[in-house]
Amino acid sequence: MDAISRMYQAFRWYDYVLLSAIFFYLFILVMNMPIFYDEAYNLQVPIMLLREHEYDTIYHTRLFDGFTTITTGPTVLVPTFLVFKFFGIGVLRARIVQYVYVVALLGLLWGQFVKHYDRFIGIALLLILYSIPQLSMMLSVLGEFPAIFFVFFGITLWGRGSHRYQYIAILVMGFSVITKLYFGFILFPLLALITIRAIQTKKPMGNFVKEVLVTSFLFLLPFVLGEMIKFVYLGNISYARYLSELLQYIDTQQIDFGSELTSQFPITPLAKFTTFSYGMFPGSPWWITLIIICGVTITSVEKIIHGINDENMIFSLSFLIFTTYLLWFVFVDSNDWWRHISPFSILFLFLLGDLINSIVKLFRHPAAKYITILVLCLGLGSYILPFVVNQYKNTQMFSYRLSSQREFADTVRTYLEKGYQIGVQGWWQAPEIAFLSGGAKFLPFDCLQEHPEKYLVIYTGLQEALVPDQATAFKACLGQKVFESDDKTFSLYAPIR
Repeated sequence: MDAISRMYQAFRWYDYVLLSAIFFYLFILVMNMPIFYDEAYNLQVPIMLLREHEYDTIYHTRLFDGFTTITTGPTVLVPTFLVFKFFGIGVLRARIVQYVYVVALLGLLWGQFVKHYDRFIGIALLLILYSIPQLSMMLSVLGEFPAIFFVFFGITLWGRGSHRYQYIAILVMGFSVITKLYFGFILFPLLALITIRAIQTKKPMGNFVKEVLVTSFLFLLPFVLGEMIKFVYLGNISYARYLSELLQYIDTQQIDFGSELTSQFPITPLAKFTTFSYGMFPGSPWWITLIIICGVTITSVEKIIHGINDENMIFSLSFLIFTTYLLWFVFVDSNDWWRHISPFSILFLFLLGDLINSIVKLFRHPAAKYITILVLCLGLGSYILPFVVNQYKNTQMFSYRLSSQREFADTVRTYLEKGYQIGVQGWWQAPEIAFLSGGAKFLPFDCLQEHPEKYLVIYTGLQEALVPDQATAFKACLGQKVFESDDKTFSLYAPIR
């Protein structure tokens, strides 16, 4: 860890003041954000570990849900279980592990900004990070940002010591795969980097093959060990069934052109690139993002051509990983989810900083450099500031929404204590309120069945927004509205009997 400690020797007192202010704001945000659907679904695993000692979900959509439909890995959910075990279940306690990952990631990022760029450039880049639509995803209990933490931590280690820390760095990056499975594609840019360096240094073929094998082994080792633990936990027959269920689940994640959800997800490469562009630079046309990427490519390829060394290792590897990700997202990934954009925005911002820094270096006179930095940062800041202000307004609503969720969950809990059964159709309604109700389990609702007198059904705005046809059919089965959350997001109905 001496490599990391040496990096922070460049910090000044105002760096710690700035980071403390950022971390404090994020902590306030963590306490006040409403519970999100996917986050609440993930949190079923630590609750089940606590109550049933099983790595599973409260609600079942398929076999082995804990290992299939829950795609956030044990590097997030097991520490969250330990927090629940020793400190109890709660919103802040659910997110404290995620918060630590994000704080560590931003600390690493700022350390690289301080080392390689002017601090004004770093502040401008952090403003971009704050302006992007995925800010709340950073702090929700999801796997993307913890996964990119392992990647960037590994890149940082490798960049500090090159050969000395290379294998440790690769092993660290391998933890991203058990955190989020699709991060396995990072093996390809790793092997590309090794191949480029082998060509540049004229490495003997035998040594090159050995390095490729060792790199592949170390990167995949955490994943393999994780699968071995699953094998021991599930047993031979159940593990084989789990693999079959996992493949079926992955197949269901592909977009069906006949599905009513197809219109919700752009499917052409240009449309997906536009989605990425908006995710990075809200309100800007996609061709501006393309120009910036071209600039990043020119500066990064130039470094690679001149020879990958200790000084530019971190830029070269970040560029290869980001480029592989972007090609995967635009041309391979079937689901252009915002969550697939958010983690790699970190690498993109780091490379954008290098582009700005390269432009600044074109001016040799110190006064010209500072004027260039000021102009670029002010221009970037003036573009970003309205989106930062808008983001702030959005986060101001978080406390209100969380309060509404809690009020609705308390009402549901009251009805449960009175002996009522609570029904849901599908899983659009269950996770958030189930978590805030202390892990309550609701019953599947069927219009055609007879229901007891003490029976209520949850209806949500999320279902209406994502699957309106399904929601309309569902609502036709509902009778009198019993209660509605203050933000109109959740409602309780008596079913038509």
